[in-house]
Amino acid sequence: FPVTIRLVVYNHKKFTLVEFMKGNQSQVFVDSLYLHDPSIEKYLLSPSHQFFNIRHTEKHVLPPSFEVDSLTMLCPHKNYEPQNKIADTVEVLLLTRQAPYDPGPWLKNKTIRSAVITGAVGPRTAERWRSSLDSLRIPIHDMVIKGAFVYSPR
Repeated sequence: FPVTIRLVVYNHKKFTLVEFMKGNQSQVFVDSLYLHDPSIEKYLLSPSHQFFNIRHTEKHVLPPSFEVDSLTMLCPHKNYEPQNKIADTVEVLLLTRQAPYDPGPWLKNKTIRSAVITGAVGPRTAERWRSSLDSLRIPIHDMVIKGAFVYSPR
């Protein structure tokens, strides 16, 4: 059987925590201020790791864009300009507390399959993005309303 990759975006109002699980290994991406916070491991990761039998975890700072196992993520950041090297097709657009108010440059010339608005995004910024994403008919998962985001692309 092929090993399925799972993407989990944990619901927390102060920070963003993204985890990719494949087999018994995982890669965790988190806001830089919380990279070494022990409560993340204890309260968020430990329960899912026990459930999915995760034995090895690598932790990384959450970058503006990255790819894991050919799954491209875009995390718009107010202190960065979108780079041309970002793939034209993005599996998941992830909006964090660092999301810029203006979505325009980050959506330009991109095919986005789904968007996730985390609980850390301010209400005005979230509404602005929601409006732009709706106009492009991009499915939105609002974590304030729907809770954690779990996704298996295959």
